[in-house]
Amino acid sequence: MAVSQDIDELWLRMSKMYGHKFTSTYGTLDDGTWCRGLSDLAPAQLGVGLSRCVTRKDPWPPNLPEFRGMCLPTAQDLGIPDVDEAYQLATVRSNSGNRQEAVQRVVDLIGVFELRTGSIKKMKPIFDRAYKAVTEKMLIEAAMEEHSYYMTGGKDGQLYIANV
Repeated sequence: MAVSQDIDELWLRMSKMYGHKFTSTYGTLDDGTWCRGLSDLAPAQLGVGLSRCVTRKDPWPPNLPEFRGMCLPTAQDLGIPDVDEAYQLATVRSNSGNRQEAVQRVVDLIGVFELRTGSIKKMKPIFDRAYKAVTEKMLIEAAMEEHSYYMTGGKDGQLYIANV
């Protein structure tokens, strides 16, 4: 997974992107903190984080937890709808055979009958909690799947940091 030379490359790229804002905050070399914090990520995942730095609106560099989060898959990456849209999808009869996976998992947990016959006041908070748990689990599964993909060298057997 990410080793010190990957972090050195990351440091160089972040220094070029953010200049003095990065180096004055984090130094010209990693003191080992970022290396430890990102050690379980593949170089390609670091590349995803770098790519997201380029498109983010904040002109300041991310801190370690923010950057780590930028390296991991998001609900949007997986096509997971927001909770309000998901609730609508779960309760519409015409959509029952063609639901998004996260929505279907929650419908299976709660039950179609309960969702359609219970009051919104009662069922929406139950749905919201279940949906949050399901989507968090799906994001963890996606991160683990991605991690496994990169541990085996990906499609072409090469590990890399995206060229930003």
